[in-house]
Amino acid sequence: MTFTIVAIAVALFLVIGQFALRYVYSYEVEGREIRILLFSVIPVIRIPISNVAEVILPSPRHYWLNPWYALRLGNRIFGGAVLIRRRRGLIKSIIITPNDPARFIEQCNSAKQES
Repeated sequence: MTFTIVAIAVALFLVIGQFALRYVYSYEVEGREIRILLFSVIPVIRIPISNVAEVILPSPRHYWLNPWYALRLGNRIFGGAVLIRRRRGLIKSIIITPNDPARFIEQCNSAKQES
């Protein structure tokens, strides 16, 4: 009985996390900065493109095995992630989960080339 309740609670958490978090965090490359937005309106973090060392698709083992590897601001539990490594700052690595990781990386790289 207890196992069933725990299994249902975990499954419910995963489903809600996978679909509801998309409305909590969003990401955009605007001008010369990467912005992480809360509810698509409130900027939580702004990362100047000049402070970005690299934007890559990380290996899943990087962010699943080491919980202190990076700040995670993902908007879903499963899906492609993007690792942003900063040159300076207290938090050097940030993991986000944009809808189209390859396109997001392309936007970041083109913004870096323009600046």
